[in-house]
Amino acid sequence: MPPFGKLLFGLFFQPQIVANLAAQKIAPGKAFRFLTLACLVCGVGLGLAKVPRALVVTQDWAEWFAQEMETVWVEDGRLHWAKPANLPYTTRHRGIRVDFVPTGTEFAVDDLTGPEKQGFWIEPENVQVWWRHPQEKTVVMPLVEKGKVGGVVKLERLWPDGLKLQGERVRRDTRQMVFNSLPLLCLREVLSVFLCVIMYAVTFSLVTFVLRSPLTMNGFPSVLGFHLLASVPPLVVATVYAALDFPFLDLSTAFVGSFVVYLFVIFAKAKPPGEKTDDRGGSSDDLW
Repeated sequence: MPPFGKLLFGLFFQPQIVANLAAQKIAPGKAFRFLTLACLVCGVGLGLAKVPRALVVTQDWAEWFAQEMETVWVEDGRLHWAKPANLPYTTRHRGIRVDFVPTGTEFAVDDLTGPEKQGFWIEPENVQVWWRHPQEKTVVMPLVEKGKVGGVVKLERLWPDGLKLQGERVRRDTRQMVFNSLPLLCLREVLSVFLCVIMYAVTFSLVTFVLRSPLTMNGFPSVLGFHLLASVPPLVVATVYAALDFPFLDLSTAFVGSFVVYLFVIFAKAKPPGEKTDDRGGSSDDLW
């Protein structure tokens, strides 16, 4: 079995190997490369796992668009839509409130009724998004203000001449958009996973070093290498958890919980100081 495969096997089935390696000084550069590869694989896997849900959500909103608005276009710097014709009009979808109102209607977000915590306020020249925090404080952010995106760029400059978004076209294009954005989705997940794992690995290493744990006998680089290697199995567990879209815990929380449990398992199975051999009697140096 090649060193890479042997190390991967040991991390999952012989966690004490990490402690044995720490006793002999772990090279943080090698551990970092190993963890980076794990983050790349897990991030891409997580991005791919989110595609089916993204397709469901985008197609659902495309259906909503076809039914509620039918066609949208820009003319003379103003938004126009085929439906609804009679304003004001309020609709709700997937927990989001959408209000279509005539030009000049006062936006009193605190007067909006209903259980929704977020929504859109749409006028021909103004589009605003709002959401409520748990403390019931409402935040409003203008997307289009007086016919200008972000209050800066005129809407017609960004909207292609003669373009009319229609229901059938939106249904078709949103599906293609999801697949076209797959590389960016995977890249975002890779970066998210990488930053999360590195942050906690460095934090745990600093705490361990400050508390002068026995792991610090070979200096901080070895401590960091230990935690980088120990991050791999918890990362896999957290990735699977996030990919299955279980409720309650996000990727970061699932990773931290798994990381703490895995550290306990390592120390519970670790050999007493002075014993630098793995359970099969061989030196842990050959794992590299």
